[in-house]
Amino acid sequence: MTTNKAPAPHGRLAFVRRLLDDVAPVPVPEPEGPPGARRISALEPDPQRAGAVRLSIDGERFATIGREEAVGLRVGMPIDDTLEARIQAAADIEGALRSGLSSLARRGMARADLARRLRRKGHVTVAVDAAIERLAGLGLLDDEAYARAVAEAAVRKGRGAARVSRDLGLMGVDRQVAQEAIAGAGLREVMAGDGDAVRALASARLARFKDVDPQAAKRRLLGFLARRGFQGTAVNNLVRRLVAERERGAAQE
Repeated sequence: MTTNKAPAPHGRLAFVRRLLDDVAPVPVPEPEGPPGARRISALEPDPQRAGAVRLSIDGERFATIGREEAVGLRVGMPIDDTLEARIQAAADIEGALRSGLSSLARRGMARADLARRLRRKGHVTVAVDAAIERLAGLGLLDDEAYARAVAEAAVRKGRGAARVSRDLGLMGVDRQVAQEAIAGAGLREVMAGDGDAVRALASARLARFKDVDPQAAKRRLLGFLARRGFQGTAVNNLVRRLVAERERGAAQE
């Protein structure tokens, strides 16, 4: 009677060795790039802005860039001159974007005015243009909304259409956009000189010229109204009527 016996220990070891000899070795991949190349060592969310990434090279912080520019980058990627220039350009955009966000946090601005301010701060034009487009895409820059806000504020402050048009022009707002905002705020009627707002403003100012002769009063009042944005034939006629009414009233006293 024969019995099956387990192979001796040395027999099992030889069997395993034969199996291992039949398995092809797994190749270890060579690192990308030339030996000693600088490499991206970290890509971390930036705690100061949700849409930004902090990028480190060889363990040292190199730049902060937007998530859009970080697409395709990965830890371990070698850095050549082309990629470094790309990262630097992305960092320039991020810097201009943050500066723009800081300015807009203080007050609303027109696109051209903000772009001009960013260039004055030293941001390169290409980065400024990209940042402006991104801010507009986020809904933070809207010349039409800005012009409407300026025109509506002018009504509350007693300013005229000419002043608003001039101010918006200085801010770089398109002339057609400015005129639509002025019309929407009802400033065209005021500019004509027959609106209640301009008459009340002119009357209140004229009351300060009690001891001023009629011609001097006209000049002062016209200058005051022009500085507030009210000018033109209708305004001139209004001033003449107000000064004449004052003189008739003084004669009857």
